[in-house]
Amino acid sequence: MEGSEIDTGLFRFIQTASDLPRELHKPNPEVFSRIISILLSEGVRREEILYIGDNITDFRAANGAGIYFVGVTSGGLTTRDDFLRIGVSKKHILDSIRNLPKFLGITEE
Repeated sequence: MEGSEIDTGLFRFIQTASDLPRELHKPNPEVFSRIISILLSEGVRREEILYIGDNITDFRAANGAGIYFVGVTSGGLTTRDDFLRIGVSKKHILDSIRNLPKFLGITEE
């Protein structure tokens, strides 16, 4: 998120690999268990949860957890075609994380 010029206050959680036990890795969907439990207990519906990632492993973990996924190609790990090939919808692929506010319908003032 650093350098993206996106207000991190837009997010309820930002999770990285360092936030998880060493033995828990994507594509295991359990990487989202704690966050999903917290959100559900706060009244957030599962279909309102979105995970943003830059590779196929991210997609598999989000898909396995039953949460929405948006692929970002600017990480240089996965191309638009790679995401399309595994079933990510064209409208859920962004060229840059900087496009996320527009994707979400948020206008930053």
